[in-house]
Amino acid sequence: TFTAPDFRECPDMYPLRLEGSDRLYWILQSASTKYFIGEFDGETFTVTEEPGEKLAGGKDIYAGQTFFGLPDERTVSIYWLDCWNGSSVPTTPWRHAATFPTTLTLKRFPEGLRVVRSPIEEIAALYKNTIVRRDRTAGTGGNPLEGFYAPCFDMTVELDIGATRARRINFNLMDKTLAYMPEDQTLYST
Repeated sequence: TFTAPDFRECPDMYPLRLEGSDRLYWILQSASTKYFIGEFDGETFTVTEEPGEKLAGGKDIYAGQTFFGLPDERTVSIYWLDCWNGSSVPTTPWRHAATFPTTLTLKRFPEGLRVVRSPIEEIAALYKNTIVRRDRTAGTGGNPLEGFYAPCFDMTVELDIGATRARRINFNLMDKTLAYMPEDQTLYST
């Protein structure tokens, strides 16, 4: 039995080694991706670290399924992908897809231990007929991708926020807005 505020539905539990260490921790995660880090003796889960936030990915990832004990020792997760904010992105003839698989790692940050999601390396095999745009700079209200259309995007964005006064930087992709908040260095899906 494990209870915590806002911790319900579709629990998932998996082991992760702390990056750069032999120390093994267990992660107990709810459907909303809220997670706790601790120890598991086969019967009892004991929280040993301050609770983490929810996994990065926004409110549209839910009910993760995790695969561990793989031959390459990775821990891979797949989540249910939905539009909880009532988005009008066309979904016909399908809806409620699964996310790309991600590799889970456990890393130490100044704030404590955190579970980190990264796309699995096999996704690179999907890159065919790609268009690469580099060194595009946007000023206030600028759009470095203006006039560019593609059915899918993979973007790496570098921000020099040292002199910015912006409280929010928006990335509008189709019917979704990703908002970066420089003050707390957080990316939100709105």
